[in-house]
Amino acid sequence: VSRGGVSDEIHITGDVAWAQWQYYLATGDEEYLRRYAAPIIIETAKFWVSRVTYNFEKDRYEILKVVPPDESIYERWGLKTIDNSAFTNAIAKWNIMTAIKIYKMFGEKPPEKWVEIADKIYIPFFDEKLKIVLEYDGYNGHLIKQPDVMEMVYPLEYLTDKKEIERNFDYYIEKADRELGHSFFPTIHTIVACRLRRRNQTYKIFSEWNEYFLPPFNVVREILANTEGIVFLTAAAGFLQDIIYGFGGIRILEDGLKIDPLLPENISQLIFKKIFFRNKVYRLDIRRENDREIFRLREICNE
Repeated sequence: VSRGGVSDEIHITGDVAWAQWQYYLATGDEEYLRRYAAPIIIETAKFWVSRVTYNFEKDRYEILKVVPPDESIYERWGLKTIDNSAFTNAIAKWNIMTAIKIYKMFGEKPPEKWVEIADKIYIPFFDEKLKIVLEYDGYNGHLIKQPDVMEMVYPLEYLTDKKEIERNFDYYIEKADRELGHSFFPTIHTIVACRLRRRNQTYKIFSEWNEYFLPPFNVVREILANTEGIVFLTAAAGFLQDIIYGFGGIRILEDGLKIDPLLPENISQLIFKKIFFRNKVYRLDIRRENDREIFRLREICNE
């Protein structure tokens, strides 16, 4: 049961598939992949294949009439749906490509049409003047409730070029709607600022969390206008993610863990006593010396 136009917020289909793949990458559990994750990823890929529309004139596949993660399009700007949400199309592309990868892992041949669709799914790159990713086709620079394009950096890992990330970050952080004030802003912006090595800006953004903890029990609220104590479970882990994936710089990739930490000015040391990863347990020690992060990741016994 969905409120408003959220039934058209179909990026969630890809988000579920992404979470399944992340679990597999973190655990290396082949049985889980075969029995649970793979069927979910493949079936959701089938959904995307059925949902795309081929644009003959431009020789590309598009996804039309959706609600993006940024729900302000209908809550504030009067749009029922939009076409080609950058995040939605990116997660759809990832979903199909990962399903193709799984077919090959199992020694099976993926449907040929899937390869073509994944290759030709349209992402609204770039605004010719600003050189940024457009949140969706026709985006006119309005304020946003949620950082869709930055979510293509984290958690999706779709945007990886530093200069490209910087352009988009600097543009969209100024579009964050302070009235709607979504708690995904400090979650995502903190991590992206860490990726960009912006030490001072990182803690300033992270400190915005203080506004989202609603007394007396410090529950996380979705927007600053919520004064009724409604718990926003979707972003409840955002604070912790900022510490793990932002300050700690931990990234779960196919070839293993990547560590690229950045500690804010007022934090000189950070320790993760136990990181469980692919049937091993690690300890990660991070400290800052002379404006540089020094870290040590070592395997320990599972005590």
